[in-house]
Amino acid sequence: MLSKKTKIWRIQPVIDNKKLDKFSDYDKIVLQLLFNRGIDSEDKITKFFAEDEDSSTCDPFLFRDMKKAVDLIIKHIKEENQIYIFGDYDADGVTSSALLKDILELLKGKVGVYLPDRVSEGYGLNINAIDYIKSQGGKLLITVDGGIRSKDEVEHAKSMGIDVIITDHHPSSTRKDDLPNCLIINSTLPEELYPCKNLAGVGVAFKLAKAIIAKAKLSDQNKELLENRVLDLVAIGTIADCVPLVGENRILVKKGLEVLNDTKRAGLSELLKVSGVKDGQILKAWNVGFQIGPRINAAGRMDHANSAYKLLIEKDKDEAHRLANSLNQRNIERQQITEEIVQEVVEQVNEEDDIIIGVCEGDVWNEGVVGLVAGRICERYYKPTLV
Repeated sequence: MLSKKTKIWRIQPVIDNKKLDKFSDYDKIVLQLLFNRGIDSEDKITKFFAEDEDSSTCDPFLFRDMKKAVDLIIKHIKEENQIYIFGDYDADGVTSSALLKDILELLKGKVGVYLPDRVSEGYGLNINAIDYIKSQGGKLLITVDGGIRSKDEVEHAKSMGIDVIITDHHPSSTRKDDLPNCLIINSTLPEELYPCKNLAGVGVAFKLAKAIIAKAKLSDQNKELLENRVLDLVAIGTIADCVPLVGENRILVKKGLEVLNDTKRAGLSELLKVSGVKDGQILKAWNVGFQIGPRINAAGRMDHANSAYKLLIEKDKDEAHRLANSLNQRNIERQQITEEIVQEVVEQVNEEDDIIIGVCEGDVWNEGVVGLVAGRICERYYKPTLV
């Protein structure tokens, strides 16, 4: 085991006295935290605290392809075509998939969901999945939390007569020719005008859902009810994906936690129970980050994300109870296996190495947790780590 540990702390600069005097209405510690987040001007500070009172978010139609995407979705709904949502196997992707399916079905869409297997399929769109969607009569494919680098896969889908809409939040290639040739909703695109650049995948999916709802022939009250019913999923996916909780993300999480504290979803209610959340306890962001999110993520790490997805859409209390307990057990197994592999890697560590490489020497290590193991080892020895 390494006997020497070196950690270089990068400390944020201390606010100078001129800035403290300029913002004397605020506590010094509060100001330091704000400045650490890049909130360093009077306008930014005022806006940050105004978010607690003003819960308005940006117009989803600021996305340059949003109107075309909504029109295309409405067209397929009216023609009663099969729509497929292709998600990811983490909490962000699972909540995004459940959210969009919920809204589209309420608006009379025929919707299926496809979540890839982490081990056999890996991340992102793949040809076999597209072929399956085609075999099921899919006419429109909407990705959530992925797809921005799936140029070839999009072309394959289009060659089979499937329309494609990409919704994603991951950075793309800087070359426009590398982007998929389809409608794209992604605020990180260089030419995208949408102001909030750090939405989670579920945040982008919510903006699409919000835009579709806006075009629905419903009263303003019913539109608001539809939006609010999925905000609990937005909060979970946003927090679990570790995006910065500032700006629009902060507003969405705040409103989403309010919905989550009174959630009507049978699956989430049961998940809260097995997560150790007591009756009447006010849920905060840390509850999602350390109790709810890991259990949802455990499905994709240990088995298949479908079990987490089914939990989120389940309406039967008994089945929700079974699914929640299953996810909880998967999370316990995930913790145990992670610790076992950590110990195996520790035994391989050479204190003279500049880079730590952990290699499986016995039974196959679970692919779903090796990233977690690498993180734990890196934190333990403060060196670049590959497992």
